[in-house]
Amino acid sequence: MLGKTNKIIALFFSLSLLLMPGLIFAEGSYDFAENSGLEATQKEAGFGRTLFYSANSIDTGISSIITLFLSFVGLIFLIRTIISGISWMLAEGNETQISKAKDAIKHSAIGLAIVVLAYAIVILITSVLLEKTTNL
Repeated sequence: MLGKTNKIIALFFSLSLLLMPGLIFAEGSYDFAENSGLEATQKEAGFGRTLFYSANSIDTGISSIITLFLSFVGLIFLIRTIISGISWMLAEGNETQISKAKDAIKHSAIGLAIVVLAYAIVILITSVLLEKTTNL
């Protein structure tokens, strides 16, 4: 189990990750989409706002959702790896804490690899099915 100091550090980093976007992106100060003229250009070019700013087809909308999910998984991997690395550095030579930190890093890397491979398999299967169904 993580020590008291490690829990405080993990809590600090978690809260800072949650609060940073609110501090960096000041709401209401400047609306880039409205003031830059991009919306007018988008409408003039024939692109409309749809599901996650994708094209009008369902496959690109699903692709955007999968991309969003994979970005979230990558963020979880990064946070877990940073917390495990900090735990490793603060282990002070305690072999059980070091082995727990190493295992956490290893397990998060394995989880990320499984998700990426699952995504590759889904893309492969959908491309084959899409090719078979469009060539009927």
